[in-house]
Amino acid sequence: VDEYQYDIALLNDWNFIGGIGNANIDFWDNVIDPDEILIPGTLYGFDGTYSQTNTLVPGKGYWIRTNNSGTITINTVSNV
Repeated sequence: VDEYQYDIALLNDWNFIGGIGNANIDFWDNVIDPDEILIPGTLYGFDGTYSQTNTLVPGKGYWIRTNNSGTITINTVSNV
């Protein structure tokens, strides 16, 4: 199992991000948010309707809300 970190630049308010790697990850347990720009509880996925989630699935897209612009880092693993 290999571990990776991805930096993602976000703008103030709503941002669209994607699930990365090849394994599901718990977003809130694996995100580094040094400037505390993420608004807790605002990660939403779409599966017929929008719903709050904590898990990033590779290849899926998600909306996340911030209170400022900045960069977050997501830790993920690759199961190859």
